[in-house]
Amino acid sequence: MKGANAKQHFAILFNQKDLIEAQLGFGLTWRNPDDKAMCRMYSRLKCDFAEPENWPECFEWLRQRQETLHRVFSPLVRNLNA
Repeated sequence: MKGANAKQHFAILFNQKDLIEAQLGFGLTWRNPDDKAMCRMYSRLKCDFAEPENWPECFEWLRQRQETLHRVFSPLVRNLNA
């Protein structure tokens, strides 16, 4: 998240962390560094993209995560009001 209201918007979402992660079905890493204007929440998969045989699994994980993140976060972000 970035912009003039990033910190406020992050705080609103972070206050709903348990509910958000329950709806996602997986945890997120939440980062709100004091010395940066940007905030982040993300999920990671350890995957070696240098090995083409890993690509189907990695891309399927990415597709599923993106769809789930969009489904859960879209209505929340649309209604953010700092």
